[in-house]
Amino acid sequence: MGPVKAAQCATTVSQQFPNVRFALMVGIGAGIPSLPRRDIRLGDIAVSIPQDNHPGVVQYDFGKYEQDGFVLKGSLNKPPSVLVSADGSLEEDEIMNRSLLRKILRDITKRPGFSQPNADDILYDQSFHHVNKGSDCSGCEQSDEKKLVSRALRPQKQPVVHQGLILSGSGVIKNPQDRDRLRRDYNDAICFEMEAAGIMDEIPCLVVQGICDYADTHKQDGWHHFAAAVAAAYCKAVLRKVDRQDVEETSSMSFLMKAILDNQSIIQGGVDAIDQKIDLARLPVAEGASFNSYTNQHEDACLPGTRTKLLHDIEDWVNDAHDWPGDDSIQALVTMAIPLFIFAATLCRFVGDMKWNPEKRLAVILKDQAVSQASKMDRTYLPILNQLLTGQDENESEQLVQEFQEIVGVIYSSCKSTLSCCPRTAS
Repeated sequence: MGPVKAAQCATTVSQQFPNVRFALMVGIGAGIPSLPRRDIRLGDIAVSIPQDNHPGVVQYDFGKYEQDGFVLKGSLNKPPSVLVSADGSLEEDEIMNRSLLRKILRDITKRPGFSQPNADDILYDQSFHHVNKGSDCSGCEQSDEKKLVSRALRPQKQPVVHQGLILSGSGVIKNPQDRDRLRRDYNDAICFEMEAAGIMDEIPCLVVQGICDYADTHKQDGWHHFAAAVAAAYCKAVLRKVDRQDVEETSSMSFLMKAILDNQSIIQGGVDAIDQKIDLARLPVAEGASFNSYTNQHEDACLPGTRTKLLHDIEDWVNDAHDWPGDDSIQALVTMAIPLFIFAATLCRFVGDMKWNPEKRLAVILKDQAVSQASKMDRTYLPILNQLLTGQDENESEQLVQEFQEIVGVIYSSCKSTLSCCPRTAS
């Protein structure tokens, strides 16, 4: 299938089934022999468990070719923790000789075509290539030039589970030279496969592969069905170890998609801000600039004597704005606010409304006759209410007054009830 089609399939699944929380990617792959570090054999199982400096799956053919060699780019997501925990639980069962995998595999291999092959599992030396192209390895076994890799006999013919790094890409690896080259110095890699790289970033996923060959020139077609069977059996064992509560606590695809869209909005806002800064940095030469400085308009600093009118305008604006609102206005506001601090808070919100000119709004408050003639409560709200009613028709004005009375009436009633309960405070 390849990573591209696998990604398209995973995207469709995530869109059509938004409540999907995680996935298991099951298939067959090519084992990477690495004796004596790891003894991988046909029919074994490779599981993408994060270790050391990798997330469990690496796309080995995604990068760029530089002078010093090929450099991998990007990083895939890790598998969901609920599946990693289930894999750890199965590993503990194997140590305690309580193999759930063997019981499940026994039922699957009873079906025709999925039993373990009777053929020997032979690992040929990488210098010895396949003899008869297109046929099985019977000719290789009879060849006088064959070279075998010596491996100890296993006490039981049971699949072994290998947790670690799986290499994913768009090609089928069929010779040992490419196998070693495409490992990209990942000496702990255990398997090659072709779909995981397209799925890991679309759906939280654990990759399980049955080993069907050694990524060399030799044909091991007889192991394909059994390798698929052991991978499927292991996935079933993993699912039996997953707790229902853990599944419910795992984020669904719809939640993850919303989080991704929110992050995109934040990133886009940052990009827009950067674009705005770039545009400001490329402003044309200011009107009134002298010495024909157009060719130097994007220098970090202005040339001496240039843009003088613009600088003077900025200086005048700073000097004029510095004194606002003035000592007299501040003193008047302080007098009006005593002893109701709520007046100051309300006034700040009123004057600070970005839809209006703050200087004009403050001037209206200071000149309003109701402020000097009304009670403390009226002083707080009458000027603001008058401004709210400005420009409204009769029906809208009546509705605003009614809503205003309802809100202030609740505040007044609450204050009155509190004072009646506390006569000392009232006095």
